[in-house]
Amino acid sequence: MSKKFFYLILLLIIVLFLIFFGYLAINKKIKDQQQKIANEPAQLEAVELVDKSCDNCFDPSYLFNVLKEQNVVFKRIRQVDINSEEGKSLKEQYKVSKIPIVFITGEIKKNTAFLNLFQGYGEVKDDVLISDVYPPYKDLVKNEMIGLVDLTIIYDATCTECYNTKKHLDFLKAEGINPVSTKKLDVAEEEAQQLITKYNITKVPTIILSPAAKNYKIFTEHWQEVGIIADNGYYIYTAPEKIGTYKDLATNEIKKVQINN
Repeated sequence: MSKKFFYLILLLIIVLFLIFFGYLAINKKIKDQQQKIANEPAQLEAVELVDKSCDNCFDPSYLFNVLKEQNVVFKRIRQVDINSEEGKSLKEQYKVSKIPIVFITGEIKKNTAFLNLFQGYGEVKDDVLISDVYPPYKDLVKNEMIGLVDLTIIYDATCTECYNTKKHLDFLKAEGINPVSTKKLDVAEEEAQQLITKYNITKVPTIILSPAAKNYKIFTEHWQEVGIIADNGYYIYTAPEKIGTYKDLATNEIKKVQINN
């Protein structure tokens, strides 16, 4: 084999190595770029279809706060009133019967975790994510508000050891209920005595919720563990021992309860 031929073969091998490793480097760069793009937050836009005159309607910002944890960015969030031309068009296009409702567009399928999470809060229709409707909301067919809950708290002012009734408000808020009215009654008051007799209340503190509470899914799923539903649809709390120290009205005794958090 001549030296010339040997060097030619060697040069060819070197060129092939350079091409091969060059390909690997370019391929890695492409994959790195693709991964970088994949890791970037999905770019989304949202429209809230609302009735701007509805002060007690559900605030969709709660939904956005949950979704933003899934590596997405809302470039723009607009509120559209149901009575505007755009609002009427959206109502007709998506057959909207309850508001507020949220429509999300953009890179909705880029983030699988986000898409899977959203399906617990709404549905995917074509290239649009459409949220569920949460109470309180306005029923456009009946033209009435759904989910406006009135709360009555009954306590014993002489029971300084009894738990703070604010805990009930915290629990209700965690289940999506923000009462539109709250009334606090001491057991010594006539109205409290009437309610105690009417609903056979034997322990205080306690709460009574109006029938509109039935519209809150998470709340109703757990209510049977802590209360009853009266014949007139009102929700009566019957398990103060699950929260803390309470007073037994039948024996007039204070029942001390130690709750381990």
